[in-house]
Order: sequence, then structure tokens, then C-alpha cells
Amino acid sequence: MFVSAVFLLYIILTLAVIGICAVFFINLIKGIRHEELFPKKNIRLIFIAAILLFLQTVASDNLNQAFISEGPAAIALTSNPFVQSLILLVFGILYKMGYQVAAENDLTV
Repeated sequence: MFVSAVFLLYIILTLAVIGICAVFFINLIKGIRHEELFPKKNIRLIFIAAILLFLQTVASDNLNQAFISEGPAAIALTSNPFVQSLILLVFGILYKMGYQVAAENDLTV
């Protein structure tokens, strides 16, 4: 049961992360067409992706553990989800700062 639940969670989270990345790039391309380098819609997507990436990486680590272990289910927590999510959060903060600078630049003459 634990293996099935972790595997299903891993698949759902992986598809969600891929979907958010696709929407991010579609928004980016639409923004470039309208001469907007940092679309505001993408800021929220980056922070949602950071949360989903954290959960997906935890599920990935536990999927390996679930297939290997034969005893009771134990949740493994490594540093990978924290590092990956932190990097994505820093990118999100930089992207938000870029949006704010671009918005301020549009107001100046």
C-alpha cells in the first residue's frame, strides 16, 4: 500500500511540475511577444513550483526507499528537496525583483 501511494504521489507531482514549467514558458513567450520580459503571472508559478518540487523530490526519495525496504514503511528525508527548493525560491525572488525593476522602468520617461 505504501509503495502504491508513494508511486502515485510521485507521478502526480511530476506531472504537476512539468505542467507548471510548460505554463511558465508559454507565459514567457507570450510576454516577449508583448515586450514584457518578466510576466507577473510567472511569479506565482515559480513559488508554487518550489513547493511542488519539494514534495516531488521527497516522494522520489521515498519511492526508492519503499521499493527496497521490506519492513514497516519509513519516510526518508534527505537534503535534496531542501536544496532544490531553495534554489528555485532564490530564482523566484530574483524573478520578482526583475519584474519590479521592469515595472518601475516602464513608469520612467
